Amino acid sequence: MWIIYKGLPVKSIRFRTTISAVLFLIYLSLTACTADDRNLRTESVQTADYRYIASHIDSSRIRDTIEYFSSLGSRVIGYPGEDSAAAYIADQFRQAGLQRVGYEPFTGASPIDEGASIRLLTTGETFPVHCLWPNLVRTPTLPREGVEGILHYVGKGEFKDFNGKIIENNFVLMDFNTGANWLNAAELGVRAVYFIEPEWTVRQQAEEKFLQNPADVPRFYVPSTTARMLLDRIERGEEIRLRAKARMTWRRTESQNVIGVIPGTHAELKDEIIVIGSHYDAISVVPAISPGANQAAGIASLMEIARMIARNPPSRTVYFLATSGHYTATAGINAFIQRHIRKNPVMAARVPEPLDMKLYIGLDISGQRNQMGVSFTGWLYTGDAFDKQRFFTPFGNAFMRYAAGATEALGY
Repeated sequence: MWIIYKGLPVKSIRFRTTISAVLFLIYLSLTACTADDRNLRTESVQTADYRYIASHIDSSRIRDTIEYFSSLGSRVIGYPGEDSAAAYIADQFRQAGLQRVGYEPFTGASPIDEGASIRLLTTGETFPVHCLWPNLVRTPTLPREGVEGILHYVGKGEFKDFNGKIIENNFVLMDFNTGANWLNAAELGVRAVYFIEPEWTVRQQAEEKFLQNPADVPRFYVPSTTARMLLDRIERGEEIRLRAKARMTWRRTESQNVIGVIPGTHAELKDEIIVIGSHYDAISVVPAISPGANQAAGIASLMEIARMIARNPPSRTVYFLATSGHYTATAGINAFIQRHIRKNPVMAARVPEPLDMKLYIGLDISGQRNQMGVSFTGWLYTGDAFDKQRFFTPFGNAFMRYAAGATEALGY
């Protein structure tokens, strides 16, 4: 299955035992009532638990779910695939038996690709292309009437590749896996850069195609079939004169988190609320092309564990939270916190729907590795990580024990 990570096709997503392991490790952390109860369980009972949980994890369904999400089109916040994914998650939560399933809206912002094209002036043929992610806030938008120039193929974009070509106020067509060499064309006054869809690539290549400053250098993604046609004509010595048009606009978006609840069964512990969450949106250096199969692994796993826990309700109440806006400064989970979980007394008084959450478990799973890690802090918001570490170390130790026991019992 082809997946796109930051707009880039990667050959396959690898399903191993990692996702299954994540599911029953989480389930085990919810089932025991007290530490004393855990200590009373015999090794044979624990082994039976591992096998029971593993037998109820449907890896093929996880794969099918990921394939479905990747068929929805771009799930970048503000694009149609995002809304379709939210509706699907809510429907699946209801089918699994979760209660109080609903949406919590929030406002975000996203660069919306409203269309881009190149028109060959010699033949009148028009071909669609796609805008790349903005340079900070500067989108690849071109004047509405379009701009004209000659298209030059510059291969890897090394300075030697520009020899004998007039680049200023013209266009360049170049390979995608060329790092930040498009900046060489920018230095030479290029009007716009067109990248050829690659057969394979890596994340770093995508991250080098935009800047953290508002440089006015329009960049576009050309489908391989269109690029091949252009290259054939250039190789035959034809001059490719074209008119380029493009429109990408920052728009305020209305997105939603999806929530479902499984009430706890223990008379006392049911008031202890555990939230298990994952994001369902995707990101791409080409926002209009972001099926995000790899980025759907977490939400597919969340849905599978929701089905399993709904059949075997734990002692504590569990909220399942599917968020969007993960790749726009984690807008979705921030909206959830502002609505439910502020702890500062001044801010807590302003929370519209307070929720006494005891623990949050976030699933950020990749199909590209067969390893699993447990982290108590993220990349964007870290705060005083050293101070928090002492509170989360027991959780990490517990997960390691569960993982070791499951590995031995199931032969993973």
